[in-house]
Amino acid sequence: MKTMNLFKTLSPAVLAVALITQPALAGQKQVQNPIIKKGGVGGGGGDFIPGTKVTPAQVTQEVNGLKPYLKPMFQSIEILFSMVSEKPDWMQPQQFLLFEQKPNVYDRINNLSIKVQNEPCPSQYGKTKGASVYNSKENEFCLSTKEATEALTTDNLFNQLLAISAHELLHKMQIQDHKTVTAQDEESAYQLQLNLLANMTLNAKAKYSQAIKALLNHTSYLYQTTVDMLKVLDNNQTPDLCRQIRGLDDSFNLMQTAMLDSVSLWLTPLSKQNYIRIMAIGARSAFTDSYCPTIDNTNKPTQTFKASEIYKNVASPIIREIEGPIIMVGTRDAKALRSSIQMIHDDAKLIIEALKQAQ
Repeated sequence: MKTMNLFKTLSPAVLAVALITQPALAGQKQVQNPIIKKGGVGGGGGDFIPGTKVTPAQVTQEVNGLKPYLKPMFQSIEILFSMVSEKPDWMQPQQFLLFEQKPNVYDRINNLSIKVQNEPCPSQYGKTKGASVYNSKENEFCLSTKEATEALTTDNLFNQLLAISAHELLHKMQIQDHKTVTAQDEESAYQLQLNLLANMTLNAKAKYSQAIKALLNHTSYLYQTTVDMLKVLDNNQTPDLCRQIRGLDDSFNLMQTAMLDSVSLWLTPLSKQNYIRIMAIGARSAFTDSYCPTIDNTNKPTQTFKASEIYKNVASPIIREIEGPIIMVGTRDAKALRSSIQMIHDDAKLIIEALKQAQ
């Protein structure tokens, strides 16, 4: 059964793979080799083609539009951290620092101000930096357009700004917890920044809106399927019920794929709570499938299990956080089936509302 196979094979490695898309060549203006343009020949050698450097105005404009993407970035980080049971040393303290202490990183983002200045930002030890929390206000960090224009190109500006913002926000959370930034803290923040850049696609900003659209389409289709199924059950009609159950499972698989794609961008529109709702939908759609294989006149009692019991030795840690029981549907137990479909319906509705807010 597809859903169960997905749960068994799901791994953090799958989620860490970024969707790197090359820029389209069609319609691009042809640029002549500068050596040929000057009337010379290259002698069989080739030069690297430099990226387009950014201007201070471009840096400032991108920073001013950055804040709406910070929360989706940290939502992806939170989901991935939750799915990794054996964390590397640099990652271990970050789950508490970013998401469990109060205020958490989302609270910080709500009140965040990025102070853009031309000159380099000062650090705790007197070195100049591209960004820094040193000597900044409670919910502020400094970012230097001079340092950005010397290091960045138009191709990587957005990703680099997101990654360095994660670096500085982690420093804010470290200072909140233990009043200073240690050498170990600096290494942890650097590793977070490095991993974000290593796995983020070149066109992540454009793909983010595509991810929302794909998720919304698949979730809306699944939701409509549950509406149709509830009508069938309420009218005691069963001819097409098993076909609808198969469709429910297929639409969940599409929805989960879209969700994992958005997480791999490091930009998911859904919170960890809604990610858990998607996992719950998958578990429930898997168990509704037990209604169909042997339809007869036997009324087996409905069994109720908690997700942690079902997936104890199979699923990643986040699956075990699913709230509420998973209904194991007995043969021809329409009442239990309806309960399971209703929970899927309600979860899908909440996810749709969150996606519409993220558009």
